[in-house]
Amino acid sequence: MTFTMDAETAKIVSAGRRAWGELKKKDLWPHWVAVGRAIQAGKAAMMNFLRIDPSRNEPPSGRQWSEHFGAWLKETGFDEIDKGVRSRLEKCMDYLPEIESWREDIGLTRRQQYNHPNTVWRHFSQKHGITARRPRKKAMQREPELARETQELNDRVRLLPGGSDLHFDLSTPETRNASAANFVTLYGPVFGYDAIDAFGDSLKDEALARRGRGRAENETEPPTREWARRPAGGAR
Repeated sequence: MTFTMDAETAKIVSAGRRAWGELKKKDLWPHWVAVGRAIQAGKAAMMNFLRIDPSRNEPPSGRQWSEHFGAWLKETGFDEIDKGVRSRLEKCMDYLPEIESWREDIGLTRRQQYNHPNTVWRHFSQKHGITARRPRKKAMQREPELARETQELNDRVRLLPGGSDLHFDLSTPETRNASAANFVTLYGPVFGYDAIDAFGDSLKDEALARRGRGRAENETEPPTREWARRPAGGAR
């Protein structure tokens, strides 16, 4: 059986490959994030292809994994990235919402200096006393209804300026919060943070109406106003 990626994964990987090309010209944090998302998406697709349980805390390993994922890295060009750099980039992606919030607070000068994953992870982890990757929580079972709602959200976002480059994964609390943070980072300055707060509230109300208040109260809901942090001097 030949490994193939679905359309959404292929789109994320393609964006990551373009970003890797740009990184060879200039070291910029947003490009590293795009590369990190691409590697994450490719790894998830490969784990699904090889039937590896994504909820286990240990990273995938073994001869089969090394051969298949190594071949994918070579095909995409991500094998050119030093293995240690890829490892630290993955750690950054594990804490991406927190890192983006931290970057808002460190000032413009350091934000412009801290671009490479080695630099970002070193300063962020020292600041917060983090020594290891974030443990994975057991993945929530993806119900057909959740998969359908995820696709609807993707379809809506693709209509926005630049939305074709976004992908939202709502399968776990961590990925829901990361998706929300990514949305705010990209569209906060465009629409204004009060508008995004209102949009989040309307989505919450719609979800409650659709699923029934009793069921919704038993689920872990991603915060609306907490992730819509307003950068200093940001648009209103």
